[in-house]
Amino acid sequence: MPRGVQVNGAVISELRRSKALSQRALARIAGGSERTIRNAERNKILEAHIALYISTALGIPMDGIVSGGLPPSRTAHNLSLARRIG
Repeated sequence: MPRGVQVNGAVISELRRSKALSQRALARIAGGSERTIRNAERNKILEAHIALYISTALGIPMDGIVSGGLPPSRTAHNLSLARRIG
């Protein structure tokens, strides 16, 4: 299974702004760097665990920020991971 997922940067940006978060603040909450958030908002391919951390920080399932969504089995797996880390 490929490690990278294509994220929807517009969705990430919109959710971040709706929560009145800067890129830096979201990076802190997600446990990543500001550069990673910038890359995500530019529709870069991210490692799945990074996309999971960002979606968890935004309070939504990972398939909410992944372009085209994820197959149901991966969505269930990632939600299970999110519960363990969050």
